[in-house]
Amino acid sequence: MDPGLEEYRSNILREVDRVYAVASAYRERTREPLPFVETVFADRMEERVELLVGPHGVAEKIRRLRERLSGIELAFKLCEEIVYSSLGAESEEKVIHQAVCTALAVLTPPCITAAPSEGISHVRIKENDDGTRYLAVYFAGPIRAAGGTELASVVVL
Repeated sequence: MDPGLEEYRSNILREVDRVYAVASAYRERTREPLPFVETVFADRMEERVELLVGPHGVAEKIRRLRERLSGIELAFKLCEEIVYSSLGAESEEKVIHQAVCTALAVLTPPCITAAPSEGISHVRIKENDDGTRYLAVYFAGPIRAAGGTELASVVVL
């Protein structure tokens, strides 16, 4: 990163930390409903994904996978890892929903859109007449407005 840009970024982060500390101190001393600042600061994409859609610990998985994968490959591998590491602990539908939302968050940098957190309302595993299973993904407003790339990505995932 350009040294001037890095210094600019560092200054912004320092100021954010200072203002956050002031807000935290204020919250601790007042009668606010919550004694802490509700807004969580996430500096990196991995942290934003974990805070926005989860699951807990996914930021570290993303950091590890980003060393060798990028873009759609990262999303597919992450989706696969979430499914295989979570099956048995949760229902299949819940695990698949989590995996798809997390992968979608990685595909929509800088992970600030509502599509990953609110664009997929639920996932159902259904059965064809011949007994084979298929996945039914139910979309909500934010992903329909996001565009075709995100919508197509979910279907492929």
